[in-house]
Amino acid sequence: MARISNQFPQLANLIKNEKIKELLRSPKYLDFSTLALQKFEGNYENLSLTEFKDKLWNAIVVNITDTTYGFPIKREDAFMEIAINRAKEMKLFTRPKDANAAAITLLENDEILFQENQNRKYAPTHDILEDWALTRYVSSIYEEYPNPKELFVHLGNEPAIRRAFRLWIEDFLIDDDTKIHDLIRASVLDTSLERYWADEILIAVFKVDDCSSFFSTFEKELLENKGVFLNRCLHLIKTACKESKTFVDSSLLLPIGGGWGDAITFIQKHISELNPLRFSICNFLSDWENRLLFQSPVKENEVHAASEIVFFFLKQIEANDAFWESSSLKKKSIELISLLYNFSHIAKKEITALIDRAFRHKMDRESWELDAFYRAVINKCLSGLGNQRLIKELPNVVISTAWREWKLRIPEETEESKGRFGIHYSGLRNEECWGIAGDRSFFPAGVYKMPIYHLLAYHPIKGMEFVISFINYSIDFYTQAECEYKHKIAKIELTLNDGAIISQWAAPELWLAYRGSSVTHYAIESMLMSLEKYLLDKAKITTKDSKHKDNLKLIFNYLLKNSNNVAVTSVLASVAMAYPKVIEEEMLPLFSIKEFYEWEITRSIKESSTLAPYDNDIPFAQKERSKLNQLPHRKKYDRGLRDFIVDYQFTIKTMNKDIHHLLDRLYKDLKKEDIQWRKILNEIDIRTYEVKGLGKNQKGFLIQPKYEKDIHEHINSFKEEHEAHSLSMNYANRISKAYKEKGEMTFETWRKCYKHYSKKKNLSLMWDRPITLAKVGLDNFSNTLIPKEKKWCIDTLLNSIVAIIKDAHSHNYGY
Repeated sequence: MARISNQFPQLANLIKNEKIKELLRSPKYLDFSTLALQKFEGNYENLSLTEFKDKLWNAIVVNITDTTYGFPIKREDAFMEIAINRAKEMKLFTRPKDANAAAITLLENDEILFQENQNRKYAPTHDILEDWALTRYVSSIYEEYPNPKELFVHLGNEPAIRRAFRLWIEDFLIDDDTKIHDLIRASVLDTSLERYWADEILIAVFKVDDCSSFFSTFEKELLENKGVFLNRCLHLIKTACKESKTFVDSSLLLPIGGGWGDAITFIQKHISELNPLRFSICNFLSDWENRLLFQSPVKENEVHAASEIVFFFLKQIEANDAFWESSSLKKKSIELISLLYNFSHIAKKEITALIDRAFRHKMDRESWELDAFYRAVINKCLSGLGNQRLIKELPNVVISTAWREWKLRIPEETEESKGRFGIHYSGLRNEECWGIAGDRSFFPAGVYKMPIYHLLAYHPIKGMEFVISFINYSIDFYTQAECEYKHKIAKIELTLNDGAIISQWAAPELWLAYRGSSVTHYAIESMLMSLEKYLLDKAKITTKDSKHKDNLKLIFNYLLKNSNNVAVTSVLASVAMAYPKVIEEEMLPLFSIKEFYEWEITRSIKESSTLAPYDNDIPFAQKERSKLNQLPHRKKYDRGLRDFIVDYQFTIKTMNKDIHHLLDRLYKDLKKEDIQWRKILNEIDIRTYEVKGLGKNQKGFLIQPKYEKDIHEHINSFKEEHEAHSLSMNYANRISKAYKEKGEMTFETWRKCYKHYSKKKNLSLMWDRPITLAKVGLDNFSNTLIPKEKKWCIDTLLNSIVAIIKDAHSHNYGY
């Protein structure tokens, strides 16, 4: 409104009028108002909505400033005839019979009417104009036939007329709601009338911003006969008082009109009398929740009323009220819990007490009938969906609930827990070795399986402290647990930028955990995925707003310094490779560990086979995980960290001096017999690179590391394997270029690649591109391929398509 007032100062008086202000949010009403003010000056502050629309009608349609030849009346009659006939005939255009031709021409010149193909068939140029005409028509019929039965007979029941009737009711309610209430009473009581007329009136009433007078006027009728009339009203509000709103990826039907809030307030006032309507009220609340979530601000009294209804029902559930025990209502009780958590800003004590009761029940098991309910109380608290307000308002409660629910509690040792000869047997299942209770509830791993992402978003410090402490606890537990199958975990030491040395538990399985491509625990994987998404999102924002860079670097350093394991460190490596210009010097410690380079190669190889399993509980979670799998930095560096540091030195260069200083320190501490580590350092230090020509008949040059003699000999000992690796890499580059850049590839080269891939012993998971080669073959050489080659191409593509479809639609992945 401020922008409108600044841009159109002549509308200042209109904007001050609360009855009119909302209309001006419509661009067309804004346009009409500007035109009207050019013709009629005056004070618009105290006009009613109906009076304002009358002024617009007289200025735009009638144009009472031009009284030549009685045109105002002729214009009005002509427009009314066209609008009414079009509505009655239910056609896009209509041919007027009695309208003045000159008046029609003037309306057409003023862009009030539109003519179809110069055939003297017309239609209003905008729906608003038609609405004005038809509401005036309804008003004129009402003045002549105030009796409801006669009114509806003479109106007709065409869709446009019924819509105009609703609009007329809305305008009338604002100016004189007493007449409308009389009309409602007469329409509802007269059973001989078509029911839809009463419904049309009620819908119009509920769409008005304030319809509290309806609920007070009809209080008795709404409550009698077990609330039959109220139930009808709730149904009408649910079905007719909504409008579509489009968001980024979807659209929602959101509540509109005052009927929602006034109905909620009425229900709360009489909740003890409305037991027969509990199911309907629950459905009503479920739809109203979108109003709370997406249409702020909602009036405080309305929110409090809704929360009291929810607490009333939850109290009945906890008291084992028989109504709530039916299987059809179990889902409703869970919906009530979700809605309750959206009242976290006004019900902190009540929610905290409910969660405490859920844990007491879990320990005591006083009433098995409430098992599912209290389990839902805990699960909804720890969900990754629909509990953002709870996380925002009660982070400590969420964190406490996570520890109480996820931390494994080992029962005290008894005689029964000892083995045959009195030897203790831990009895831990493989998933319990991580110190986490339960595993299936976190499958498949993802950001929606727990509240971590939103906890980090709303409370970064609390969130990071929890993630670090929980994963540290879990890894420590794992190292000490007695389990049948365990990964080999050892300590490594990292030197931080300030010279401090920290130790972390390390294993390739931990390094790969955040990608879900190793066997750990789904809870740990979900937590790490959530942490990575949060850091990547924050880094992305930081690239556009540099003032947050220091904050992110502090977070990065905090996580690295306080983690006792490489599972978190590998997430930091991912963020650094995605946004090196943001992380800068904080990533240097990651370059100093030999194992990281080796595990990164494994991670990079597995990226090509990383899946996005279907989630039976959260169908759209698969899309989110697939999206994370396709992030550019995942596959940009074929050898992971090793290729990243080389690429950084050649392209970004900002910290080359620091990188080289780090490498010099690593060279100094290097043991000469550790040839593999020396080879890695040689390959990641561009100062060792040399430029070589490709040969007499080849253009270009090759940049590659220059190895010391013993390293060169070490490489030659794997010469055959290295040559095969180089050949695969060469073919992969040619195939990718032919596909992505539409570069030239001769059929002879294609056939060499085909023969190479036809032998299974030549296949390399890291480099081979058989699917791409098959597509290039069919695209470029379809007429040249022999049947055997063409069959190979088709089979390769079909097999890949089948694999993708199975992955996308496998609802039981992993079982």
